[in-house]
This record gives sequence, structure tokens and C-alpha cells, in this order.
Amino acid sequence: MEKITKKCFVERIKDRINDKDPNISLIAVSIVVNTITALAKMGFGFYLGSYWLLIHSIYFMIIGFARYRTMKNYIYVQTVKSILFKYNLEFETHNRAGYFLLFIGFSYLLACLRMYFVGDVILIGGILVYWFIVFTVVKFTFAIYGLVNTRHKRNPIIRTMKVIGFVDASLSVVPTLYTSLSYFDYDNTAEVTSLLGMGISIGVMIAGIVMLNRKRRVITENNANEFQHVNTRFEKIKQ
Repeated sequence: MEKITKKCFVERIKDRINDKDPNISLIAVSIVVNTITALAKMGFGFYLGSYWLLIHSIYFMIIGFARYRTMKNYIYVQTVKSILFKYNLEFETHNRAGYFLLFIGFSYLLACLRMYFVGDVILIGGILVYWFIVFTVVKFTFAIYGLVNTRHKRNPIIRTMKVIGFVDASLSVVPTLYTSLSYFDYDNTAEVTSLLGMGISIGVMIAGIVMLNRKRRVITENNANEFQHVNTRFEKIKQ
């Protein structure tokens, strides 16, 4: 196994940004947006006594941490010289993300079931409603940009980044819809948004199952260089 060299994580981020790596810049900005969103929703949750907003703030914090860990692994594997060792690290990160999505999807399904039967009390009006909408649009913009910008990448960690980003944006839709419907005094706000959340949570679990069932490629020291050449050539052709 290749020896892990110690280097400041911040320095590694700077190195990747200096190399004009769009994945690092995108995820770094996404983590900042996640943190701001989570803290804001937690503050509103405590202030308004909203279980729904508090739950979502916790989810965004967890997803933000998952993004940070994924970015950390991505930055590290760029320094690894062994193609075999690099691919194993990338695939393990992708595989662990599958379990993570199963946890997120199942726990969010339970939270939505609780919301459907118990409900929530929330009164948000005026500019705050538009704040929720703007942040959701921003998250989806980043998620779609990430999908388009890395659509030809075959790196398992980059695939993981795209999936987590889209899950994050999808979960943002639920509280945004909830605040919007409550603002217009819709009678079945809790039921409609919780049903939407259940559908999203099932989709997240399906994505986790797909990631867990993705087969690891058979790479040995003998065919590692050929594997790297094929991947690089594929990405250049698709660009």
C-alpha cells in the first residue's frame, strides 16, 4: 500500500484550485452554501418552534459534512501515484456514499411520515419565503452545473459528488414548498410536502442501492496503465 504523505488540507485545496480543478471550486462553494442554509434554517427553526426546519437544518449539516469528506478524499487521491491504489480509494468512497444515501433516505422517510401524521406549526412570510426560494434555486443551479460539467468523467468520487449534490438540492425543495404553501395559507401544506418528501426519500434510497450495486472494475498492476489510458482517452473524446 502506498504511504500517505502528510500535507495541510488547506494547502491541498489551494493546489487543486491553482490547477484550475473545477470540481474543488464547485464543492467548496457548495459547502459554504450548505453551511449558511443549515445555520439559517436552524435559527428559524428555534425561533419559530418548527420541527420541520430543525430537521432539515440537521440534514443539511450532515450532507455538508459528507461533501467535505468527499472533497478531502478527492484531493488526496490526486496525490496518489499508484493507479491501483487510487482506484480502490475512489471506489471505496463511492461505495460508502451508497450506505450514506440509504441512511439519509430511510431516516428522511421516517421524518416525513412523522410530519404527515403530526404536522408542524410554522408562520413564515414576506422576504423570508423568497429567501428560501432563492437558496433552493442556487442549490439546483450548482447541482445541474456539476452534472453538466462532469458528465464525461468516469471517476467514482466525481460521480459521488454529483449524486450528493443532487440529493442536497432535492431535499431543499421540500422546506421551500412548505414555506411557500404555508405563506399562501394552503390547508394541506403538511400532507402535500411530506408526501413529496417521501417520494424524494425513496429516490435517494434507490440511488444508494444503485451505488452499492455498482461493480468494482478488475484492476491489477499489469493492466492499471491500460485502464488509465482508456479512461483518459474516453474523457478527451467526449469533451
